[in-house]
Amino acid sequence: MKLEGNISEAGTSSQPALGVVQEDELDPRVGMEHIMEPMEEVEEVCIDDEDPTKVIRVGKNLPPVVKEKIISTVKASSDVLAWSYSDMTGISPRVICHALNIDPKADPIRQK
Repeated sequence: MKLEGNISEAGTSSQPALGVVQEDELDPRVGMEHIMEPMEEVEEVCIDDEDPTKVIRVGKNLPPVVKEKIISTVKASSDVLAWSYSDMTGISPRVICHALNIDPKADPIRQK
């Protein structure tokens, strides 16, 4: 494991200071928080008046012609879009379900 950051920020405790990135040899993403945010302001547009859960987000700064083209295309194609996993008929649940490969005979261990 490799710690990066200012030593004065880390202090003397065993816990790394805020803002210090921990890097794991096998997975460099360990300890890092990734939050995906839109690059610009977006507005939500309801695609189906009968189903308010069918919403898309389009950029507020798009030219009106482009925005209307996107909205009309999605509305015209909304019957073929998957809005939830239950809309994806023909896909085996074994493909879309996550499972942890854990030995059922193993004793649970609390990490410190």
